[in-house]
Amino acid sequence: SVWAEQNGCHSAGQAGFRKGFTTLDHILTRQALKQEGKANNTRIYCCFVDFQKVFDTVQCAQLMQHLKA
Repeated sequence: SVWAEQNGCHSAGQAGFRKGFTTLDHILTRQALKQEGKANNTRIYCCFVDFQKVFDTVQCAQLMQHLKA
């Protein structure tokens, strides 16, 4: 959000939905993490979520019932 940008609430590595960042930034970050993990013999896990599709299919009333439980 504009407020978060103006108040420095984003970490330097957070590029999602930010002005001036593209998919390429995410690809390069993932590649750098992969190389670092390989160099340190550490496993790196990635998870990609299409939030637009997720929110289109969530039944909000049912979600609220689960959150209240």
